[in-house]
Amino acid sequence: MTKKVLLIIGQAILLTACATNSKEDKIVNLDTIENEQTIKLNVGQQLKFEVSANPSTGYDWFTTEPENCNIKIINKSTVENQNDGTVGSPLKNVYTVMAGDKGECTIQFDYKRSWETVAPSNTKKINFIVK
Repeated sequence: MTKKVLLIIGQAILLTACATNSKEDKIVNLDTIENEQTIKLNVGQQLKFEVSANPSTGYDWFTTEPENCNIKIINKSTVENQNDGTVGSPLKNVYTVMAGDKGECTIQFDYKRSWETVAPSNTKKINFIVK
């Protein structure tokens, strides 16, 4: 009977580990996207975007989301690069988005200075399809 209990516990641990690994967030590098990309998500699915920025020069990424968008940016964080102590070194912005209801929505990422009103030359559009 002890062997059966240990076997069941071992299987439960293995299944839990597999389930945890399958839920890891997928990461998309915005630096590798030319101008526009379409991404399909399921309702409730999360996705992370990483993109290089250098806010010490005044440039950073700004997002534009339609008011009724079924995709929400639920977190934005900044990660320093490996070059600790280097003044003005680039950073990485990390955006976590979550799919809401079924439908389509486009989020625009603009690399510009906060005071610029002219359309930026470095724009990336992500078209989301939630099914």
